[in-house]
Amino acid sequence: MTPSEVLYKLKSLPANSPITAEHIISILGALQAPQVISNQEGAYSTWDKEKQINTETLSEWIGESPNRLKQWRYDGYGPKFLKKEKHVAYKVGDVRDWIASRTVQSTTQADKLSFVSAFDNCFVEPIIYHDEQPYSLFESIELLSNDSETNITGFELFITNEKITTSYMNSNFNELENVIDINHKQTYFINGIEQQGTLAHVVAKFPSDNIGEWLPSLLNKGLNFSVADNNEIQALEFADDNLKNYLGKRDLMLKLSSKLPMKNTKGKTEKQQF
Repeated sequence: MTPSEVLYKLKSLPANSPITAEHIISILGALQAPQVISNQEGAYSTWDKEKQINTETLSEWIGESPNRLKQWRYDGYGPKFLKKEKHVAYKVGDVRDWIASRTVQSTTQADKLSFVSAFDNCFVEPIIYHDEQPYSLFESIELLSNDSETNITGFELFITNEKITTSYMNSNFNELENVIDINHKQTYFINGIEQQGTLAHVVAKFPSDNIGEWLPSLLNKGLNFSVADNNEIQALEFADDNLKNYLGKRDLMLKLSSKLPMKNTKGKTEKQQF
């Protein structure tokens, strides 16, 4: 989902929907997701509050153009700024305070804000864990509505602007059929921490319900669960038992098919197909 889609679905929820602290934290992170989609080192949220940044850095942080920020200064809008001899600067703490002042408290207030709409170039997925099992934000709310005793054991906020990963997370598997390098390194963020892995890492972390329908074709394209991410962890290490069993059986079948040719009806031999 994009941040705007998250906001739209939130506005559609019944007024009595159960919301926990984990839901609130993941929602706020999703609506301010682009704070961590950055070419700068480290997430903005880790910078000291007294650190001064220029207009270009603020532009990248909040997703507004430098020209719009200039107009905001003229109109007396936006974060507080420091006027220098030849340029202006912003304190990180002042920017955080400005963002906090625009945190949505109601759907009526949200209608008046344009903050989220500028961030639709990235995909966000708030994930809530019930008894160690992952559910999307809205699946979790529905589950909690039907079973108030379900145990929430954690949450994650997944963010990316990579096309391959976004196609997978949106279940657009047909788009993946056209990918040339299926093992191309992807950049994504989990709870604000930058990760660099491949599609296989994302699949292992967030397996799809209909994995058996499309995974064979991606494996035939060379999807490799042995590739390591930036932490030197292979994708297979993140896989659950179902995925590990599936990959193990497939690997065994391929090995058998290479060693046990089978005869066709015309008496010729051919390799057994998986």
